[in-house]
Formats: sequence, structure tokens, C-alpha cells
Amino acid sequence: MNHTIKHGFFIEGKHISAWKLLWELKCRMKCQAVGANHITKDCKAEHNVCAQCGSSHCTSNCTIDNTGQFNCANCKTQGHGAANHHCPIFIKKMQNIQCWHPENKYQYYPTNNPKTWEQMIHTNPTMNDNTAT
Repeated sequence: MNHTIKHGFFIEGKHISAWKLLWELKCRMKCQAVGANHITKDCKAEHNVCAQCGSSHCTSNCTIDNTGQFNCANCKTQGHGAANHHCPIFIKKMQNIQCWHPENKYQYYPTNNPKTWEQMIHTNPTMNDNTAT
């Protein structure tokens, strides 16, 4: 697997890239809570919460357009939706999850070979620090 991540592979003459899958937080479909420990059928929220505007309706029924009217259901600020990876709540919870999944900071699946211990260089602030805040 690490060889494939480093060099890619060919399928019918076409070069294909590969990458390591990382643990990542998900937004819940009904309440939009980031990293909540429940599934939709067990959600205790009375109403659906829109991932775009934070109101009490299904996201598919939202009428806002992409003109900056987004309102985050998690941090309660305007300018982004609930699934945005730059949301302060998402960043904080992602930093917390990094403590439980430190292998996320490595580019390859770590083995006894020190070459597999190469750490990733991230531009995403959620992945730079694996300490809880």
C-alpha cells in the first residue's frame, strides 16, 4: 500500500494516484452537529437543521443562494455552512480527534521502516496540530 501511495499505479496505461485515508469528522444529516456520536434515526433534535442557513428545514429545501447568506448551525456565525472545514467548532473537534488518531499525521501507513514515518505537510489548519485545545 505505501508503495502505491508513493508511486501510484497504472490501469490500462493511465497513471492513477493513491493516498492514505484519514479519520475525519462528519456532520449529522438531521441536526448538523459535527462529530456527534449518533446516527440520524437516533437524533434527539426535534426538527431538521439546514446545513446552509441553520434554519429548521431540510437542506434540500433551502432557498438561499451562494451570495454569503450562509449561517453555521454549529458556531452560529454567518459566512459559512455547517460542513465548512474552516468553522472554529470543526477545527477544535478535528484537533481533538487527532489525539485519538495520531496516524493521520503520517503520509504513509507507519511500519518498522523509518521512511514510512514521513509526516504530512498540511495547508488545512485542522490537520497541523494534533493537540487538543
